[in-house]
Amino acid sequence: MTKDIWIVVANSSKALICAAQKKSSHLVLIEHLEHAASRLQNRDLAADKAGYRSSKGGTSSYEDKNNPKHLEAKHFAEIISKKLQEEHNHGKYSHLAICSGNGFLKFLEEKLSSNLKNCILPEGLIHHDYTEKNLAELTEIFKHFIKKAHAPIEI
Repeated sequence: MTKDIWIVVANSSKALICAAQKKSSHLVLIEHLEHAASRLQNRDLAADKAGYRSSKGGTSSYEDKNNPKHLEAKHFAEIISKKLQEEHNHGKYSHLAICSGNGFLKFLEEKLSSNLKNCILPEGLIHHDYTEKNLAELTEIFKHFIKKAHAPIEI
């Protein structure tokens, strides 16, 4: 297994998987994943429109209990989790940091295996969406992880 630290920067429609490698002073982009369905509106994702129910005072609209946007976000979190598990099984990285907005981070955490959760660095859950940053900006933001990858001692 390498000492590389993988950093996942994600939201419900985009994920950047980067590596802080011992041989490099900047982040290296491993993979860029897109999930176009997460960008669609609820009305475009749902099979049926929100319905109506009657009540004493008339009718009122109601929404499906399974929010289509959340279902798509959970699906994308599962795709990311499977990719991370596959690459970890192949020894591509030893430690992990995940950076995402609070809502999507929760979905990702739910989908990670206990094996992957054990790879997350102590400060490796970051509640912020940096998906619009370029690789140079991400390198600056996560420079402390790059320093950890260069450290001679085990993390």
